[in-house]
Amino acid sequence: MQYTYTLPTHNINIELVSTAVRVTSTLQSKTVSYTPSETAQTATVTADSGYDGLGSVDISVGAIPGTYVGSQVPTQAAQTIHPSTSAQTIASGKYLTGDQTIEAVTTTNLTAANIKSGVVVKVGSATDDDSVLSLTGTAETGGATLEDEANATGTTAVITGTESSGGGISVDDIATNTQPSGAITLGSGVTTIGQYAFAGKSVTTVNAKFVKTIGSYAFIRSDLRYVTDEYFPALTTLGADALDSALALIKVHITGAYSYFSQLYTMRNNTTGTFKVARFPNCTGNGNQYTFGGDYGLKIVDAGKISSIGPNFAGNARVLQTLILRKTDSVCTLSNVSAFTNTPFRGYNSLSGVVYVPSALISSYESATNWSTLVTGGYLSFAPLEGSAYENIDWDDSSFLS
Repeated sequence: MQYTYTLPTHNINIELVSTAVRVTSTLQSKTVSYTPSETAQTATVTADSGYDGLGSVDISVGAIPGTYVGSQVPTQAAQTIHPSTSAQTIASGKYLTGDQTIEAVTTTNLTAANIKSGVVVKVGSATDDDSVLSLTGTAETGGATLEDEANATGTTAVITGTESSGGGISVDDIATNTQPSGAITLGSGVTTIGQYAFAGKSVTTVNAKFVKTIGSYAFIRSDLRYVTDEYFPALTTLGADALDSALALIKVHITGAYSYFSQLYTMRNNTTGTFKVARFPNCTGNGNQYTFGGDYGLKIVDAGKISSIGPNFAGNARVLQTLILRKTDSVCTLSNVSAFTNTPFRGYNSLSGVVYVPSALISSYESATNWSTLVTGGYLSFAPLEGSAYENIDWDDSSFLS
C-alpha cells in the first residue's frame, strides 16, 4: 500500500535590527609653571596615565623682578677713587653693585707761606670754578710742599728750586725753609742739591730726576736710604761728605760714567751697618781716602774703572769681602795698604776678601806695589772678572742686601 504526504508550506521573515554604540573619553586639565629665564624654554605637556588626553592646559610664567640685572650687563663693585692729576671715568653702561667713593683732596701744609712768591697753586680740576683750593705763594725762597698722607712710604714733598748765587739751580735754602721729611720729589728746575741742603733731615728717599750735582755735606746725618739710578738718573757729581754719617743708607748704585771718588769722605761712617752695597761700575777717576771708611755693614764695592785707591779708602769696613775693579788697560794703583785697615782684606776677624779684576791683569796686580803685600798677607786674593757673577754691570745684588 502506498501513502502520499504533503508537507505544509511556511513563510519565514528575517528582520535586521540596527544597534548604536556610545564611546566615552576621560580628559585631564593641567597647570604648568615656568621660572623666567634669559634663554628660550620649550616643554612637551602630556596627559598622565589613566587619562585619554588633555582637556585644558594653564601655563603660568613668573614675573621678572624690577631689580633684575641681566647677566650680560657689566657691573662695578665698590671702589675708592684716589685723587689724580688726570681725569678718571667710570664707564657708562655699568651696574654699580657698591659705593663709589671719591677721596677728599688733602691740603695739609699747602699754605701761601710754603709756595714761592707769585706762584699760584690750585687743587682740584683744571677749571677755576671747580678748584678745591687756590693759593698764591708769598714765600721769597723755597717752594711748595704737598703732603700725601695716603702715601704708603710716608710724606711726599714736591720742592721747586731757586737760583743760587753760584749759578745753576740749588735747593740750599729750600730744605731749611720747608723742613721736608719722608719721600721727596725735586722739580724739573732742580739740577743741584747744594751744601748741607738736607743735613740732619728726616728725608728717606729723594726722587731727583734732573739733579746732576749733590753738593758737599748735602745729606750728612740725614735718613736718606738710597742713591741709585732710579732716584738720581742724571747724577754726575757727588761732593765731599755728601753721605757722611747717613746712618739709614742702604744702597748706592749709579751706573753712569762719572768721577765720584775724587772727593774725601763721600760715604763714610755708616756705623749702623745698614749700608751694604756700593756700585759704580762705570766710575772713573780716583778713590780717595775715607770714601767708605767706617761703613761697618758694607759687603761689596763695585768701584768701576777708577785709577787709584787712596789711604783708608775702606778702612774699618769690617765685612767688606768683595771689591770689583774694571779698569782694563792697567792696574788700579794702591797708594797704601791702610786703604783696607780693619777689613777682611787684611784678615779682620779672621775673614778674607776677593778682588775681581780683568783676567789679563791678575799677575800684574799680584806683583804691584802694596797689592803684593796684601796678597802675601794671605787674606786678599785676585779672581778673574770674566765669567764671574759680577762681569755684567747689572749683576744681582739681592744676596748682599739680605
